[in-house]
Amino acid sequence: MKLKLQTAILILLGLFYLNAAKGQLGGQITASLISSTKVVVKAEIYRDCRGVSFNSPEFGVFAGTNGGNGCGSSNLSISRTGIKDVTPRCTTASSPCSPQNTYGTGEGIEEHTYEVTVDFNTSPLSGYLNKSTCCEVTFYIGQCCRNGAITTGPASEGFYTTCMINICNIKKTTNKCNSSPTLSNAPIGFLCCNQAYYFNNGAIDTVDYDSFSYSLTNGINTLPNNSVSYSSPFTPRYFMTPYCIPPTSINCAPKPGLNPPRGLFFDTSSGDIILTPTKCDEVAIAVIVITEWRKDSATGSYIIVGKTRRDMQLWVKDDCGYNKAPTLLGPFNWKVCEGETLKFKVESDDETFTPNQTIPDTTNLKWNKGIPGAKFTLANRKDWPEKRKAWAYFEWTPSVGMASDISYAFTVTVTDEHCPKPSQAIRGFKIKVNPRAFSIRKYTNLKCGKFAMAASVSLSFKGAPQFKWSVRDSLGKSEIYYSTKKSDTMTFYRGGKYIIVHTVNNSDNCPTIYRDTVIIPDPPQVIMADADTFACFGTTMKLTADVLYGKSPFQYYWTRVVKDTGSKAAWKSEAHISGDTFQSLSIPNINRDSTVRIRITDGDGCIFYDTSTIYLKPLPLVGIGPDQRICTYEIATFDAQNADTVKYKWSTGDTTRVFKTNLKGTYWVQVMETKWKCVKYDTAIVFVNDTVVSLAGKDQVICNQQSTDLVASHRPILQTGNYTWKDITGSKTLGSNSKYTIKPNNTNTPGNAAQLFYYELLTKVTQGGHECQHIDTIEVKVNTLPFVKWDPKPLKAQCFVYGDIEVNGFFNKGKDVNTRMWAFENKFPNNVNTKPTTSGVSRNYIDSLTTGRHLFKTTYLNNDQLQNGLSFQGKIYASYKDNNGCVNIDSVIQRINGNPLVEIRDSTFCQDLGSIKMDQITVRPKVKIGIKVDWTVMKNGTPGGVDPAKILANDNPFGTPDWVFRFGDPTEDFYQGDYKFQLCVEDQLTGCLTCDSALVKIIAEPTIKVTSPNPVCVNWDTMELYDFIKVNGMQAKDNDGSKYEIVEYNYNRLDPKVGSTSLIKGHRFKPSFGTGTWLIRYGNAATGCLKQDSFYIYVNDTPNAVLLGPTTICASGTPLDLKTRINTTDTKPANATGIWTGTSAGVVVTGSSTFKPFSQGTNLNTEGPHSFRFTYTDNNGCSDTEVYNVFVRNQPKIGITTPKPASACEGSPFAIQSTSKYCDTKVQWTLQKHAGGTFSDGTFASGNTSENVLYVHGPVDKTQKGAFLKVTTTPIAGDVCPPVSDSIEIVLHQYPDLTPISNQAGCVPLKTTWTVSDNRGIPANQMAYNWTFGNGDSSKLQNPVDVMYPNQGRYSVVVIANNTAGNCKDTATATVEAYPNPVAMFYTDPTKTTVALPKFKMYNQSTVTASPFNPTMRYLWDFGVPTLMDDSSTSKDPRYSYGKDTATYQIMLIVTTDKGCKDTAYKTVRIGPDIIVFIPDVFTPDDAGPNKNNTFNVTALNFKVFNMRVYNRWGEKMYETSDILKGWDGKANGEECIQGVYVYHVEVTSLEDKVYKYDGTITLLR
Repeated sequence: MKLKLQTAILILLGLFYLNAAKGQLGGQITASLISSTKVVVKAEIYRDCRGVSFNSPEFGVFAGTNGGNGCGSSNLSISRTGIKDVTPRCTTASSPCSPQNTYGTGEGIEEHTYEVTVDFNTSPLSGYLNKSTCCEVTFYIGQCCRNGAITTGPASEGFYTTCMINICNIKKTTNKCNSSPTLSNAPIGFLCCNQAYYFNNGAIDTVDYDSFSYSLTNGINTLPNNSVSYSSPFTPRYFMTPYCIPPTSINCAPKPGLNPPRGLFFDTSSGDIILTPTKCDEVAIAVIVITEWRKDSATGSYIIVGKTRRDMQLWVKDDCGYNKAPTLLGPFNWKVCEGETLKFKVESDDETFTPNQTIPDTTNLKWNKGIPGAKFTLANRKDWPEKRKAWAYFEWTPSVGMASDISYAFTVTVTDEHCPKPSQAIRGFKIKVNPRAFSIRKYTNLKCGKFAMAASVSLSFKGAPQFKWSVRDSLGKSEIYYSTKKSDTMTFYRGGKYIIVHTVNNSDNCPTIYRDTVIIPDPPQVIMADADTFACFGTTMKLTADVLYGKSPFQYYWTRVVKDTGSKAAWKSEAHISGDTFQSLSIPNINRDSTVRIRITDGDGCIFYDTSTIYLKPLPLVGIGPDQRICTYEIATFDAQNADTVKYKWSTGDTTRVFKTNLKGTYWVQVMETKWKCVKYDTAIVFVNDTVVSLAGKDQVICNQQSTDLVASHRPILQTGNYTWKDITGSKTLGSNSKYTIKPNNTNTPGNAAQLFYYELLTKVTQGGHECQHIDTIEVKVNTLPFVKWDPKPLKAQCFVYGDIEVNGFFNKGKDVNTRMWAFENKFPNNVNTKPTTSGVSRNYIDSLTTGRHLFKTTYLNNDQLQNGLSFQGKIYASYKDNNGCVNIDSVIQRINGNPLVEIRDSTFCQDLGSIKMDQITVRPKVKIGIKVDWTVMKNGTPGGVDPAKILANDNPFGTPDWVFRFGDPTEDFYQGDYKFQLCVEDQLTGCLTCDSALVKIIAEPTIKVTSPNPVCVNWDTMELYDFIKVNGMQAKDNDGSKYEIVEYNYNRLDPKVGSTSLIKGHRFKPSFGTGTWLIRYGNAATGCLKQDSFYIYVNDTPNAVLLGPTTICASGTPLDLKTRINTTDTKPANATGIWTGTSAGVVVTGSSTFKPFSQGTNLNTEGPHSFRFTYTDNNGCSDTEVYNVFVRNQPKIGITTPKPASACEGSPFAIQSTSKYCDTKVQWTLQKHAGGTFSDGTFASGNTSENVLYVHGPVDKTQKGAFLKVTTTPIAGDVCPPVSDSIEIVLHQYPDLTPISNQAGCVPLKTTWTVSDNRGIPANQMAYNWTFGNGDSSKLQNPVDVMYPNQGRYSVVVIANNTAGNCKDTATATVEAYPNPVAMFYTDPTKTTVALPKFKMYNQSTVTASPFNPTMRYLWDFGVPTLMDDSSTSKDPRYSYGKDTATYQIMLIVTTDKGCKDTAYKTVRIGPDIIVFIPDVFTPDDAGPNKNNTFNVTALNFKVFNMRVYNRWGEKMYETSDILKGWDGKANGEECIQGVYVYHVEVTSLEDKVYKYDGTITLLR
């Protein structure tokens, strides 16, 4: 059984300074398989350097199901293998964690490494194998206990974290091994308060590529999975207090994109944690489970193969300084198709903490290499927009086969350089790789020019496949055929090379485009040569059918074709011409229009056709004059004007010479010659102008004093009309405008009868130069306005407090549904406008609640501004609309007077005052002129036992009122309590009244008790003065009215320290203010009545301990007695007690205090500073503490790492490497036995003091074939440790001397042979050869042969000969020039032509690769005429003319370069018969006459593409076809077209792709 195990442990435990100073900050466990059953488990645990030292953790394993330990649990041992400082800090900062693993050092992080090897063949692991109830094997590690400073619940509880592998599920997968994820990012354990926190574990699996999911879970208190406790409202999901709105919630909806982020965001697909901590003293735990998923090889479903738990402690700090954490900018989710390159920019930002931070931080980026093969390229700093905005490019090309339903992921860490505490953020990036669409194409050439194409896809194809086929010409430009079917069949009418562009796409839009080249054989074709396309009556026509590319023998079948004009079938019948089954056909005595069709069947069974049509030409002429235009009430007359030798037939059936009509249309006349019966038509069009309708508009009804518009219009609307308006009632002409505004006046009084008014409109329209006209009239009815009135005027004035006023009762139509009211203030000098206006319009003070109820809104006013004789006047308007829609308006004034402003305040008074004046609690009114003032005691407004009638009186009833409240002397306690009074004020002018009430409290003095503090030492902690005072029997505290002040120092109230010394926060005393006696005075006036007392504080001085200066000792030296480092002369007093604490130190100063600076089997006392604490205490209990530093110097070490003895080559410097420790890399190299060379430091400058040097041997070394060298450590100034040395022997060997190798050249493919030899005579068995030929090939032979260069280019050949005895090498080089072959290519214009113009222009497209040789080309043409010797040319683009016969020729082009390289190209050209087109000029679609010329057909020979369009004389398209066999039957949209002349446009493309255009007229006769 093979297993790979890995887990991660994260224990972020903060520093607890008093009774629970734990130091865990997190860690991780990794497990590596070193054999089929053995696994090495390594653990790295991180320690807060301020916390206690780490002891041995609890480590073990258990197994079961569903997270349980039903198969038992066993403890295992694990050993610590190292400690190192990994604190993120500035480069100039010193280590905060010195000495190592020591309580109370600086704020930093130590990494403690543990390791153990476990075996699945030994107990207890062997007991879990092959048991279905023991599938989940879980390793755990724990440490007692969690930090007592945790504020979210689990303080001081147990700590465990685990890693699980499912050994049963792993067997179900293809890969029987497993490697759990590597957590590449250490945790960010310290969070800055009110600053964004971004973190991602960086889980990667570059071994098995398993898929991950993430979840938050509970911390483990006891095994196997017993949860720690959480204080409300905290849960495993909401484990700490984030920034939320409102701030009372911790589970608000996360919004990670805000600045700052809102809520606690956790991404289950990437593991991102984002929040902004807001509780600055919070310590919490977060536990993440990373679940590994892998496909079951049998079912294809994802199953769990492992789980990794990371337990983190998060400590929120409020000492981050003026620094904001850097951030990474999204997006964080990407998609890419496999095989394509994804490249995007990863950007960072670091917001400056203004105004305190003036210099922005510099950010740095790194990634966790989570996607193998991807590139993460940091931009140069000069390319950053700002130094706080570092950025990088991520680039990755997932290869085909890497598509996955699960996203690939990596993380990026951004760190600023803010000193002394840099900040960082970690975000995850996800990339979804979608599968590419692939297909298999199959092409099949069928007989008769048919071609089949088909595509198939695999069973794993994503979604429904989408196919596209585009068949294009040989250049891939012009599209011939298009299809979206999976398989399709098409027919080619020309052979040759074609490009097929096939596209297949899937549901993820990852298409693949294939470009396939196919060769299509020429399909059989027939061409009718020498076929005339027109004939006169009685002539003979001979037709011949020529076959191209068909397979003999050929069968011929000639028919005459009859077109069917009554059905959709193309042909009604085909009548075989008896006896005509030969290649040629003669038709004698042409007496009618004929269509002849040849059908040929070749030896492959392919059937192909050609057609020839023969027409007769009519002779007579006729004319009936131009087209005419009339109005609907006029007549058009036409005269055929011809002799008596003809007959007339009009399109209407008339047979007279003169024809009259008043209907629009096209009219034709047929004139028939009586001798030959030949006919001719003429056509004229009668245009009847559109009927003119004058539109004066609908009759109107308006109200008196209202205007209306007379608007003229007419039909037809597209024609311009000329208007004339008349006022019939007023007997006058208004004018020729299209619009007039009129205001007819009803002379009756409001409420009486309406009056009528009439107007006339004359409209004239000219259309096609012909004018028509029409008249229309309009009636306007004018109604009178309704009668409206307000009563009374003005309305009665009201006080402000009266409220809203219902005014509808004062208007005669006030309760009518058609009444509307509004009001605005008048602009009189005494008016007050207190309300704002909107868009320049004053506020409307009328609120119409319902029908018949309208309120004047006094609540819109401000009573404060209706004082001192001011009032508000609003003008109310009322409108009424009657049943005719006519509206009349009336208005009225409403005045509003202000109420007096009255305000009295609640007050508190001490009982010793005895009485107060009520003016003391009156805010307003202050002036009592023009008002009436009245004070009263409110009901139940006195304490029990107090008579309300005896406490309140007006001492000046006949003058200005003077009200007094009397509440007894200080001995009458029953007056204490609450009193309620009311003040009412009336305006004596308006009668408006206002009242207000207030509460008055009568209170007593507080009681104070003082407890004197004990004497203190000057270096003790700050004293809380609340501890010595009780107020009213309760401990003094904040906000209870307590006040402290220093009034005396050393019994002197005038001492300067009294004025210069301030209590901290007003109630804390620091003994360090000074030794001596201090008098503190306390006072309390919380109730409004002041009470004071005082007490003394006695501050004693501390002893003075003096130590000698720091010392340095060697780790290999003698122990140090610390008591010898006390300065006994200056240490005072002499009778105090001293105690030493610290590693290897004694307990008391008078005893043995020996520090041993050498290793005692552990890593204790290694090189570096070691601190010891000396505490000196006097009889008062006051102490002085001093720290003494001892620097331990490790014994220097040196060792040569170059293998001994060393081999070197003669004449070459030899690099020697060594490593030294504890000597600051200061060493000295010296020459020993046989040595005669020199040293350099690697740059060939002289020097022998570097660890790694180059040794250049001298003559003595060459003679002796070697040398002996020695290196010694150099003592540092003032060093206390002795130097050490090491030595090495160097053996010298010869270099080979190679003969030169020759350059070679030729055309590709080039075959070469190579030889080389050594001139030094070194034994052959010591020589090795390595050839590289520049073409990707290499050889180990001395003389390789048949080395090929298939591709053009200049290549460098290198052979390296090696004297393997000393790895001494010589090199020889040569150059190979493989010349390119030219690519012969050309095309002709045209590719096919006719005997009319058998000329071709050759366009040479031959190419040859230019770089690096720049070859030139020469050309030789052969035009393929076998009977000629001079059908050749050496021009680049020649022209050539062939004879006037149809034929096929092969043109050959030979291209030769100046390097002698050749290529040949061939093209076939064809000369065919000339194109023939015949177009008739008349047809009769009526099945009459001997020719039955029922359709208009065009006849053409030797063409490829045909198109015909037919238009009437107004440009309307009547018919269009691209099939020459489908002529026009004289119909459009299923309806018969009238007799007349029509216009045709015909386009015919020849076999050589030349377009011929024909435009003319065709006459349709019925």
